[in-house]
This record gives sequence, structure tokens and C-alpha cells, in this order.
Amino acid sequence: MPNQLYYDSQTLVKNVIFCIAKQQCLDASQPFFLLDVGDDAIKLLFAFLRMCGGHNSALNYKQAIDRLRAA
Repeated sequence: MPNQLYYDSQTLVKNVIFCIAKQQCLDASQPFFLLDVGDDAIKLLFAFLRMCGGHNSALNYKQAIDRLRAA
């Protein structure tokens, strides 16, 4: 595993642990979603759209609207 990927994965785990602890301090009865841990929800949505394209990551307008509606 490259050093950068190892650092990113360790940082992600640390961030998740801090977010869970913070949520428990704020309100333990509320649910916690791992997808909300990311830096930016729009970046995550864009990555999801590109990932859905498979080998053809270029989307036309109709495909993007359909995938956004399903997300």
C-alpha cells in the first residue's frame, strides 16, 4: 500500500472515531451515518456519479439526471 493511501485511510478512521464521539456527546439518541463524515457532500455525489459510469465515466445529461434522482 502506498504511503499516501495508508495515511488517507488512517486519517479517515481517525475522523470517523472523532465524529462518533462528537455525536455521542451532542445527542446519543440520533442516528450516525458514515456517509456524512466526508469533507464535502457535493464531492461525494460527484464521485458517486463518476463511479456509476464504470469504464465510460462521461455522462450525458439524461444519465446524470437519472443517477441523481436515484441517489
